[in-house]
Amino acid sequence: MSAMRIFVSHAREDDPFCRALVAALRMGGSDVWFDEQHGPVTEQMLPAFELELRARAVFIVVLSPYALVSPRVRTECTWAYTCFRADPTRVLLPVLAQPIEATAVWLFLDGFRRLGISDTIPFPAIQAIQRTLHALCLTPHPEPAALGTADWWDKEQDFLIRGNALGAQGRYADALPFLQQAAHVAPHSPNAWFSLGQACMHLPAQRYAEALVAYDRAVALDPDFALAWASKAKTLNALRRYEEALAACETAIVLVPGSAFAWNNKGVALFNLRRYTEAVSAYETAVTCDPNSADFWRNKGLALAALGRDPEALVAYDRALDVDPNFALAWASKANALYRLRRFEEALSTCERALALDPKSAQVWSRQGSILAALRHFPEALAACDQALALDPTLPAAWSNRGGALAALERYNEALAALDRALVLAPDFAGAWHNEVVLLRAWHRDAEADLAEARIRALGLDAGDEWSPESEDSAAT
Repeated sequence: MSAMRIFVSHAREDDPFCRALVAALRMGGSDVWFDEQHGPVTEQMLPAFELELRARAVFIVVLSPYALVSPRVRTECTWAYTCFRADPTRVLLPVLAQPIEATAVWLFLDGFRRLGISDTIPFPAIQAIQRTLHALCLTPHPEPAALGTADWWDKEQDFLIRGNALGAQGRYADALPFLQQAAHVAPHSPNAWFSLGQACMHLPAQRYAEALVAYDRAVALDPDFALAWASKAKTLNALRRYEEALAACETAIVLVPGSAFAWNNKGVALFNLRRYTEAVSAYETAVTCDPNSADFWRNKGLALAALGRDPEALVAYDRALDVDPNFALAWASKANALYRLRRFEEALSTCERALALDPKSAQVWSRQGSILAALRHFPEALAACDQALALDPTLPAAWSNRGGALAALERYNEALAALDRALVLAPDFAGAWHNEVVLLRAWHRDAEADLAEARIRALGLDAGDEWSPESEDSAAT
């Protein structure tokens, strides 16, 4: 569960109400930004305000006659509306602080019901604040309202706001019944189906099939819904239906050519179809459209690495780490590239950074084992492999690296058993075959070594040394 991040827009004249609202939201556990300064807002300050707004999934505007004539409030509402149009899981909630004229409200806000006794009359301040917390599920045990009950807004928006507010807190299991209700009461709403699909994709069980049904309904209702097409592509990638994912990405890109999300998903599909050169091109477009995504930079690095372009991959991983220095997967991928470049000391320190951030990554412990073995620190290499297998006893690379370390320590029977275990788990695993050939040759068991080499040739594998690295992780989705 994470703190809901909220941006509150208000006119200076509504400062007392706004401060009381912000205090209550923060008491409810939210991370709230609002303009706390009483001085004039200059043009130079607006870009920082916009960055804050875009980084926060929930936007509240305190409405009053003063707010409706404030150029800054209107600008912030325009930004929020643009963000909502791009991603309907964002929450845009107008809260009445004073009575207003219905005709004074900007046309683009007309589709958003105002929190008040009516669209023009506010609740008393304390009640308005309590209802805002309730609408955002910041009160204990929120439940969907009964379908037949009258409320201060229509049921679709009620359920959508509550469901998406829970999603903004990372509480997707709690969000699901609200979003299912939204799709039930508004079956012709593409936004309701899209929000339901997003919740399904974020659930711990990752209910991909249900998400795909929801996205299909969204794009059937609105064929121009680019984000739904791109999200459908992400789901299809997760289901390993890469050709269909590619087609969905193409539709999204035709609708919004600058969608970094769609270009990244296209790269993921191409990467998994082993069309690495095309994947690099897709990722380059993604990072051009959004250079602040660590995931997109890492994915570009993975595609470059798959083409054997490790020096360029290192540049991409470093860009990912510039964006997010705590991105454990990027540190791990960088360690893999350094290992392949035989820069073992750098690879080891990089691997240690990855493990400091994610000490439960079996793959990174296995990589550390292969690096330590390359540095001829065989007892430490064995300990790292054992740590990897304690976390994931089904990881073939860890068994293969363990076998190599044991062979170097002249514990040959244990080494062969470890390599055999790797090949039971992954019969086509090149590293284990190479290690086994080396071990069998050392034992002068040449007939068995010849059979192993024949297997390598049949698989079309290149010869490698006994410390063959495990394969890279798949591109992030």
